[in-house]
Amino acid sequence: MKEFHLPSTEETFPDRKLAVLFQLPFFIVDDKRRWIEVNLHAVARCLHGCVELCIAEQAAGEGARSPRSHTQLPGSGKAPPTCARGRWWVPVGWVIDRQPHIPVDEWPPDLGSNPLLRWQRRWYWPLAFGVGFGLPMLIGFLCGDMWAGLFWGGFTRIVALHHSTFSVNSLAHMIGTRPYSEKESARDNALVAFIAVGEGFHNFHHTFMSDWRNGIRWYHYDPAKWWIGALSKIGLTYGLHTTPAARIETKRLETAISAVEPKVETLPRHVARLVRGHFSQARERIEQGRHREARRAQRRALRIVRMYAAA
Repeated sequence: MKEFHLPSTEETFPDRKLAVLFQLPFFIVDDKRRWIEVNLHAVARCLHGCVELCIAEQAAGEGARSPRSHTQLPGSGKAPPTCARGRWWVPVGWVIDRQPHIPVDEWPPDLGSNPLLRWQRRWYWPLAFGVGFGLPMLIGFLCGDMWAGLFWGGFTRIVALHHSTFSVNSLAHMIGTRPYSEKESARDNALVAFIAVGEGFHNFHHTFMSDWRNGIRWYHYDPAKWWIGALSKIGLTYGLHTTPAARIETKRLETAISAVEPKVETLPRHVARLVRGHFSQARERIEQGRHREARRAQRRALRIVRMYAAA
């Protein structure tokens, strides 16, 4: 009998193209909200359904319903229920918790009426085990080691994906910045964005929930945005809602002013006048559509406040 061992990816998959197949579910977005709430062509919906089965976390319709439950009250300042149960609950506690079953008939109408989502929910676990574990075993068998395929392509991949997904509702509500709204517990966290394929820009998501993006700058790591945007170029996604840049910059400016106003009140009069002058200049630049200059003016004001606060 062949001795069981766990070789490296290079040993198990001499053909790197096959190794890439096991990495795809890491990089194809696991964000049910963005996938389901954008308009998808039937082909794209089928692709998403297959990815959801590879992840073996929950049915796509349930995954789309869950984010709505903790974002339906914007401005509440409350963390999602899972995060509110403690910082260790999301990465660990949820595994042993019994989640209430929500019948398909109680899903939001746009989700409950979707035949693909209903079919996937009905047959979810047989399909999930077949695609999430059976397929890696089959590919591993074809490549010479079925058990390595199960370990690396099945268990290891799924554990890593689950923890990366739930880091959004834990770390991204505890650590990071809140540039768009300090009324929300959600934060922008670049590390979580890297771990969770773009979902770490959580303060933006909570503030502009209808926007299909999370990372709005060119340098923001958001593969979900890139993937959905690429599909829109060939007609597989459509009707994507993009928040106007002026609204985003105005919200950023208002949040910054609100955060530092108590400190500005304590500054010398001429310094406070200078800070407010920079903020006024930022407003003018936003109205003129010169958003980059508006951000520079805002940064100058905040730099002055920080300098005097540290003195």
